[in-house]
Amino acid sequence: MTSAPSAQIYSFTIVRTAAAGFVDRAPYCVAILQTPEGSRVTAMVEGYEEGMGIEVGQSVQARPDPETGAARYRFRAQRGTG
Repeated sequence: MTSAPSAQIYSFTIVRTAAAGFVDRAPYCVAILQTPEGSRVTAMVEGYEEGMGIEVGQSVQARPDPETGAARYRFRAQRGTG
């Protein structure tokens, strides 16, 4: 079994006042992620809850978008890592 691709948070922001279409998701985290190959991508970090500790350098795992099945990825913060 292969694990999901990983990346590290390079930079991030917490969105509390969301644009139309994302209001029901606020607050949420949007991050610039750096892959092991050195590429940087922007993604929403799933699973964010107000007050959750998100840090630069934190490892995240890629997951296919379950709603569309498209080749886009969202990233879920790994809990319990430190």
